Amino acid sequence: NWSLERMAGTDRNILRLATWELLHSDVPFRVVLDEAVELAKTFGDARSPDFVNGVLDALVPETDRVPV
Repeated sequence: NWSLERMAGTDRNILRLATWELLHSDVPFRVVLDEAVELAKTFGDARSPDFVNGVLDALVPETDRVPV
């Protein structure tokens, strides 16, 4: 029941970038996830890495994940 406006702008933009990369590139899921979490560590607050990781992890079904 969260609106996007409640989410930190930095987290929202990291998730936008990662989602675009998942949908429009051949980069493996784990690489996209790791890059997004690193961006969250650098530019977000203390809770950002866990939040970004959780959202992206829930976004991709287990069957669509390709091992790196």
